[in-house]
Amino acid sequence: MEFEKVKKIVKESGMFEREYYMNMYDDVLFQDDLTALEHFCKYGIYEDRKPNPDFDPTWYKKHYEDELPSSTNPFLHYILFGRYEDKCKNEDELKNSTMEQK
Repeated sequence: MEFEKVKKIVKESGMFEREYYMNMYDDVLFQDDLTALEHFCKYGIYEDRKPNPDFDPTWYKKHYEDELPSSTNPFLHYILFGRYEDKCKNEDELKNSTMEQK
């Protein structure tokens, strides 16, 4: 997917936390004069970096592997489809939703 389109989707989702990303990944600082959001959209999203403390792309990819085509990015899938299908963002959220159902 084109960089500008990815950037727009991520920005409009409201799920990217600049401060979290900057603190979590110190290699982001001033890399190629990109903002944190641009760095995430150009590199981090494809390296399965966490955009915020609540979304775990590695867990999401593993947990929903049967529903994700191999070329589909887990974070973009969650933004575009998963959150509307009540998919969980991480293991803790899954445990909490399972506990509430009992």
